[in-house]
Amino acid sequence: MNLYLRRAAPGLIALSSCVLAFPAFAENPGCVLFDDPRGDATTLDVANMDPNLDIISAGVASVDENIYFYLEMASLDAPPANTSWPLRFNDSDGLEWGVLMETDPTGAVSFSYYDNPKVDAAGATTVSYGYIPNRKAAGSDSHFTADGLITIVVPASAFGAESGDVFEDFISRITSPRHPGGGGLTPDNAPDDLEPRGIFTVGGSCLRSMQGQLQTASHSGAAPFQAHFDAGLSQGDGIAGYRFEFGDGSRVESLSPQVSHIYQMPGRYAVTVRPRTADGNYGKAARTVVTVTGARQGAGGIGHGLLVLLLASVAWSRRPKAVRA
Repeated sequence: MNLYLRRAAPGLIALSSCVLAFPAFAENPGCVLFDDPRGDATTLDVANMDPNLDIISAGVASVDENIYFYLEMASLDAPPANTSWPLRFNDSDGLEWGVLMETDPTGAVSFSYYDNPKVDAAGATTVSYGYIPNRKAAGSDSHFTADGLITIVVPASAFGAESGDVFEDFISRITSPRHPGGGGLTPDNAPDDLEPRGIFTVGGSCLRSMQGQLQTASHSGAAPFQAHFDAGLSQGDGIAGYRFEFGDGSRVESLSPQVSHIYQMPGRYAVTVRPRTADGNYGKAARTVVTVTGARQGAGGIGHGLLVLLLASVAWSRRPKAVRA
């Protein structure tokens, strides 16, 4: 992860973080399509989550005559057999396309792209993640890394796309028969709400320059601790809102760059903010950490209270006693 500090207002610390390791973004126009919380799942207990099946984010970039599609996973140190990692989208004519990495029963990995959704007898199209027709081999540069990055390379011409054409409505939904939960084949969806999102213009600049900035006046305090966050220094054109994730399982979509959050329990919380555009595209994230200690005691604390009781007891034992006549 590439971390660097920015100058901020007095008393505030600003930390920026390029959380997405999408190599093509360094020199070529690219988009962060969506992000997905680490360790979440829709069909599994989080405690059983296989990091090889945990979607983190997706991106796409134009590189010369090719298009680079990225899926970021929590890990890919042991991709399970009989599993597919697809990324589906539509072109500006409404035609459905997709790219995917998949493993066969032996665990061998392949990369492909495909077009045309399933067509029923009446000529109507339907979406089915278990049905991937017209599969064709992706470019030889396609690969994955053990730290979780899938890269699928396809010539723009394979989609009939030219510079200025638009791809939109991206969604990913992993299928696997061997996850611990059993009884289902979808360990993770992204986005979680299954609402496709993201717009990419072939050869366009998109969100390459959008970068989150996150500030807080205080990084620690005793529970219940109210933390104040400010993403107002986030950079890029077209910022229309912000997604804050507070590290305790809660998050908020905010039109304002300033939000507050109350931490009820002690702990160390990783806080993330991403700027977003009006059409739902997210820029690069910034992160910081908030540390919450044990609950505050009353004035003087428990020890002070015990001392007061002890002194009162001593004073009572030494009180003047009445003299009998």
